[in-house]
Amino acid sequence: MAKSSGKSEKRPKRVLIGTPSLDGRVDAWFCFALHELGKAGFVNGIDFNVVLLSYESILPMARNEILTVAIQNEYDALVFIDSDVYCPPEALIQIIKDERDVVAIPTVKKNDQESYDIFFDEKPELKGDWVKASRVSTSCLKLGKKALEALGENSAQVFFRDKYLKNICQYDFAGEGFMGEDIYLCEKLKKLGFNIWVNTAATCMHIGPKVYVGDFKKLLGHVDKTE
Repeated sequence: MAKSSGKSEKRPKRVLIGTPSLDGRVDAWFCFALHELGKAGFVNGIDFNVVLLSYESILPMARNEILTVAIQNEYDALVFIDSDVYCPPEALIQIIKDERDVVAIPTVKKNDQESYDIFFDEKPELKGDWVKASRVSTSCLKLGKKALEALGENSAQVFFRDKYLKNICQYDFAGEGFMGEDIYLCEKLKKLGFNIWVNTAATCMHIGPKVYVGDFKKLLGHVDKTE
């Protein structure tokens, strides 16, 4: 009889990639990133699964369905990635390995003038590759297990399209201003005590009429110096 080494094998970290796709399509750059991510996950002990939530016209509910899948199946993390975004696989591996619960990778907007949906309530303080934000988009956003559990425990259950979902994301208004589902999610996370971090080591490309590229860390440093 073979003797046990007494060491238990560490199970792979289970991570869900969640992508809403209104028309059921995703960009070729997005597909290429998923292909490379699968290989990188194997090397780094990460088991990736993918949900492409297609043909749902109400974006907050598409995100809620993805969030419900992640919560009910007890994933270690969920990463929202939009279908028209390319995120470098090595950058995704970095934020998944990191212990922070809420981490965004900057995605440049589809503008000729470089800009981002990342907001600060006070002057941003860059520490290495990390900066704390007040609100970010869900174009490339990691939610760790603690954040998923807290969101699930503190959100009502609703019946939508013949299934029960956690109502975590929704459209709302702040005063007279419209609040998208991504900002609503950030506000809920902050109320639950989570910090929102941005990892500036990489910047996601955004695919539109052309491929939009940027360097958020460089832009942030430039803004900081000119203030």
